[in-house]
Amino acid sequence: MSETKSDIRHPDFVIAGFAKTATTTLAARLATHPRIAFSEPKEPNSYIKPNLPGMTWCAPGTTFGNPPPDALMGEGSVRYGMTHLHPEAAENLAAANPKARLLFVVRDPVKRAVSHWRMLLSDAPDLLSPEEMLDHQWAFDALATTGRYRLHIEHFLKFFPMEQIKVVDFDQITTEFDSNIDGILEFLQPGLNRAGLDAEVSSNVTSSNRFQPTDTLRRLRGLPLWTTATKLVPQALRDTVRSRLHRPPPVPELSERFIERVREACQDEYTWTMETFVDSRRS
Repeated sequence: MSETKSDIRHPDFVIAGFAKTATTTLAARLATHPRIAFSEPKEPNSYIKPNLPGMTWCAPGTTFGNPPPDALMGEGSVRYGMTHLHPEAAENLAAANPKARLLFVVRDPVKRAVSHWRMLLSDAPDLLSPEEMLDHQWAFDALATTGRYRLHIEHFLKFFPMEQIKVVDFDQITTEFDSNIDGILEFLQPGLNRAGLDAEVSSNVTSSNRFQPTDTLRRLRGLPLWTTATKLVPQALRDTVRSRLHRPPPVPELSERFIERVREACQDEYTWTMETFVDSRRS
């Protein structure tokens, strides 16, 4: 029997933003909880228009497998939080599940922008410098406008009440997780505790996949039967060789102009977000 629209199970919670703020680490750890069914892939982008080349898009309700009826279902499409590009996401999510809980992870806007630039660099080695990129609107939107947290969260507040939104800071995921996970779980579902959750699961595949191949590795990849040959090598040895034949994207020297432009676009909104959602709830 085909699945009807009423049969579709929509997520109970969504990590809706933001890119390069440790959302994949948060998702990976939540996915280990025995009561949580997390989507596969992490970012199905089910509630935005599939209009970007290369963007993963999965139909709503198709990424959770067959979870038990009482499972708490979550997903982590951080594109939803980029409301300047996907304003439809908030309304679509609210229509699918008006009781959904929304998590946003924020980070110092300049550090987030640099991390975003390094991610782009891994796919385009000839990428312009961060400062030069800000002169192009698409890049300014990626590096700076994504960090306008107040803009994005206030858009979601048009469709969700404030009590269904929780904002956590980057440090609360990366260095202060143990003292913050209980509050996150309680937000997702009252009474949900950390029993069975693996808090040691580390960051994400990007830590390895975002590394750039060395010239030696590029030459090896050009050899006939390279892909077939690598499949015959044990995984542990492949990982060792890969680590030696990749190098991380460089950390750029940031000009004062770059820092000023990003802070001018984002800093007040970051301050508002921290004061409204993070600092006020710590006290």
